Amino acid sequence: MDWLWWAQMAADALLVAAVALLLFRLRGQTGRQGDGQADDLGKFINEAGQLSQEFDRLLAEKRDLVNTTLASLDQRIQAIEAMLDQARQAAQRLERAQSAAAPPAITKAPPPIAASGSANDFRRKVEELHRMGRTAEQIAQATGRPRGEVDLALGLLAGEG
Repeated sequence: MDWLWWAQMAADALLVAAVALLLFRLRGQTGRQGDGQADDLGKFINEAGQLSQEFDRLLAEKRDLVNTTLASLDQRIQAIEAMLDQARQAAQRLERAQSAAAPPAITKAPPPIAASGSANDFRRKVEELHRMGRTAEQIAQATGRPRGEVDLALGLLAGEG
């Protein structure tokens, strides 16, 4: 065998030894890194558990706050509904009072004033019916005179007052 062959074999042996040494070192470091990674993973899991508990506590606080707010809003709604009922009742009482105070409707028209009657009689009748709360149309029907004439007489009454 040639010396080159022996040199090649020696170089191959050195190369195999170097690779074995590298693998041994890497394996030793991996074992130590695995322990560090396990410790880091344990710390991460503990921290995640603590964060989860804190999140649950905050969520419970928010739920209590929402329930309190909803109860308060329900009370306010009930109070507003009670006030609305009171306002409706007051409005109904007012409507009844106004309808009771309104002048009674003319059920039977008084006999019309004769056309030959004096103007003073007509004016007195218009004034009397106006004081009773009759409208110009009702007064015109009661006196048998045109609405325009009644409006004129009412205007004259207003001018004198």
